[in-house]
Amino acid sequence: MQVPTAQRPRRNPPQTTGRAPATSGKTPPAPRGESRTPPTYSAAALADRVGKHLVEVLAGRRPLHQIRQWLSRPVASLLATLVRSGSLLHDRTRLNSVHACLTNSTTVEACLVVDEVKRHRAVTIRLEQQRMSWCCTLLALV
Repeated sequence: MQVPTAQRPRRNPPQTTGRAPATSGKTPPAPRGESRTPPTYSAAALADRVGKHLVEVLAGRRPLHQIRQWLSRPVASLLATLVRSGSLLHDRTRLNSVHACLTNSTTVEACLVVDEVKRHRAVTIRLEQQRMSWCCTLLALV
């Protein structure tokens, strides 16, 4: 199932067919007062993108202010408290796997499996679509 989002990360270069494109490749601007439909991608891809940034903040490799626009106020204040108290995850922590579920058209719930040096941990998140972007409204570190 596809999830609408404000931006779509591109991981692989586009496939080419060897023929010249029919258009210049640029999308014409939307008329005033109208908005375009946002691009879509999977719930797992959305959770993976946000989850990587959250793990980097929890491990102390990324400053919190870089992802604050994707966080609700309660989640941002929780992360700020955790960051002030010292990093919770080892600095060599990496995101191992993401399990995501689209609970309705505007909500994604996900469990992120995180590998630390000597153990594995789980991080659960809830992402809700608000206007044209996604917001992390729940965060739990298990």
